[in-house]
Amino acid sequence: MSSGRTVEQFKINSACTVRITYTGPIYPILLFAPGVDTVSGTPFYTNTNNINPKVFTISLTTAGKWSIVINHQITSAFGLSAYTIKV
Repeated sequence: MSSGRTVEQFKINSACTVRITYTGPIYPILLFAPGVDTVSGTPFYTNTNNINPKVFTISLTTAGKWSIVINHQITSAFGLSAYTIKV
């Protein structure tokens, strides 16, 4: 059973600025720095805007694997609608 969160990850080799575009159902989007737990940790960035697509530009301060979390609260894999994320 799902925890109601979907995690997508991307890696950067050095500090940089990224543009992230999320298209899909309106859910909160959270961004976690490398090494931060995506369930109990504090997000580096949160986007709760009710717009679609969500486009945001963020300066990332640490190299490593970053996690984008879609907080959809759906606990069945059959209920999640399609979405796209571009970094």
